[in-house]
Amino acid sequence: MYFSHAILLVHFAVLTGAVHIKKDEVAETINELDNIHGRQFREISQHRQLQDNDATYIRNDNAFRNNRQLTENLQRLEQEPNMEKKGLEEGYKFDKPTDLDPDSDLAFLLDGMSIDDHGNVHQPIGRHLKDKTRAIADNFDYHPAPPSDPSKREFGPNIQFWPNEIVPYEINSTCIIECGFEQGQTCAFQNTNGDDFNWTLEKSGSTSTTNTGPSAAHNGTQYAYIEVNGQGQGFVAILSSKNTDLFSSSYCLRFYYHMYGQDIGNLTVYSQTSNSSYWSKPWTRSGNQGNQWKQASVDITGNITSGIVIDIEASKGKAGNNGDIAIDDITLCTGSCTCSKVIECGFEQGQTCALENTNGDDFNWTLEKSGSTSTTNTGPSAAHSGNQYAYIEVDGQGEDFVALLSSSNTDLFSSSYCLRFYYHMYGHHIGNLTVYSQTRNSGYWSKRWTRSGNQENQWIKASVDITGNITSGIVIDIEASKGKAGNNGDIAIDDITLCTGSCTCSKVIECGFEQGQTCALENTNGDDFNWTLEKSGSTSTTNTGPSAAHSGNQYAYIEVDGQGEDFVALLSSSNTDLFSSSYCLRFYYHMYGHHIGNLTVYSQTRNSGYWSKRWTRSGNQENQWIKASVDITGNITSGIVFDIEATKGKAGNNGDIAIDDITLCTGSCD
Repeated sequence: MYFSHAILLVHFAVLTGAVHIKKDEVAETINELDNIHGRQFREISQHRQLQDNDATYIRNDNAFRNNRQLTENLQRLEQEPNMEKKGLEEGYKFDKPTDLDPDSDLAFLLDGMSIDDHGNVHQPIGRHLKDKTRAIADNFDYHPAPPSDPSKREFGPNIQFWPNEIVPYEINSTCIIECGFEQGQTCAFQNTNGDDFNWTLEKSGSTSTTNTGPSAAHNGTQYAYIEVNGQGQGFVAILSSKNTDLFSSSYCLRFYYHMYGQDIGNLTVYSQTSNSSYWSKPWTRSGNQGNQWKQASVDITGNITSGIVIDIEASKGKAGNNGDIAIDDITLCTGSCTCSKVIECGFEQGQTCALENTNGDDFNWTLEKSGSTSTTNTGPSAAHSGNQYAYIEVDGQGEDFVALLSSSNTDLFSSSYCLRFYYHMYGHHIGNLTVYSQTRNSGYWSKRWTRSGNQENQWIKASVDITGNITSGIVIDIEASKGKAGNNGDIAIDDITLCTGSCTCSKVIECGFEQGQTCALENTNGDDFNWTLEKSGSTSTTNTGPSAAHSGNQYAYIEVDGQGEDFVALLSSSNTDLFSSSYCLRFYYHMYGHHIGNLTVYSQTRNSGYWSKRWTRSGNQENQWIKASVDITGNITSGIVFDIEATKGKAGNNGDIAIDDITLCTGSCD
């Protein structure tokens, strides 16, 4: 669901200093509002930031000067020394959707508010605001175009170059679309016109055709899929975001896909700037991918002025019915999915790759190869993804001859890199595949990774940490050699990415809740009740909670028996210093029972007062442990705090939520 008043969540978090539950209360109300009234689009054409200590930012001569009671309420809210409950006392907790008319003065006022670095709230200034402005609430406040000269886009020293002294700022960076296709869940990706047939939504169990499609959802009980029986070859079905406004500068689309069957066609993600005629293809998969769910992470370029549209298109392949394609657990978040990519090579036709054949070796890699290699019983039968890959053809080469792919023509000046790729080493005469790196022109090569001999007829993923050099830069070579005297020694690689940062998890926090183990996530004040730590066996209530830990003997859980509906319990890292620029939080969760509430991860820059929701799950997820991976933006100056919050759901006691095996690492999860 696309929240027209999503900005409201932020204002309450800072304005009241309340615990997270108040954001959820408001979110529920906004959800209901959107269902009843549809999305309300508002554009704020005048956002002027006043002095941090200016208590007059709520003014009687603004757009709401004729609504004295509203203005006085907001002024009183600002002046109260203890504001924890004032937001609710002044009428900002809504018992029913009609309490907040989306076309009211209050709705427009709250939509237009901004928050400065000190937590002060500023509202737009100007008369007849509703008649001439609309706010686009996709987690950004939209402003007129910035100066065309990039050197003048930094607001502080170049305020005179910005139209009307507009203040550019980002309200939030979070996931704005989440689709699990569960019954009753609204999804911003919808069937659309202009294709050949529709996706089947909210499917449970197997599809109607044997030997194709999944047997169950990836997560939860339902998923979306295309039923190709009765459809023409090449026919396509599209899920589109066109009814949702997306105005961020970048997005990360993640989802799970299932492409199993002899007649599988294509699954493709397209994006376009709204109302343009050009579609970009940021991701695609073709053909049978095996009877398994796989995760896709797709970086999509946004447009803060015109917005974008994202389509997920599936097609029927060969003339046959074993071609059902399924998707599940879609999330669309602002920002990038992965590390900051420096090199990306899929060896597809026309794609430029910074790893190139070079001089000084014995023979060259064959690039842009499709299908099988020319020698039987060696090499892959197809690319890892897409249509093409790179390989060494050893027929005619001498034993131990080597071929190099080198980054020598590319500048690499980061302090650390993560090289990821897929390799295929199949055959009786396989030699070695090795990654080397050196500080440029140093003459000394370090061996970072190597594999030797037959690794069977399969693509295998490699992740290689490489030390960089910010002064001289580095060079990376991928070297393959012919092994024994024979021709069954073709080595192939595909889907290479080189990113800044580390591949591996540099653990900062590790919690298994075993007896005597210290955990940096601790029960804290300001919530309604505590997590139960070091629990073994089943919880005390039947038909809820796990029967055992995910691993080891113990876990943490919330015991909801005796707690009020919507009561929350927090585990917080507030007593631990976290000063990296990015983190990956991984854990296992168990949410089983008819009265399950929410499990949510929040983070904030320490003492900022503004909490970002990084991840959430709601309701019964069945009697199983499920793994979660959550990217969290850090702050190297002020540090961050993150909380794991669990809530009691409906009025009942079958709502125990458990977690186990928590790790927090520096860097990205991907």
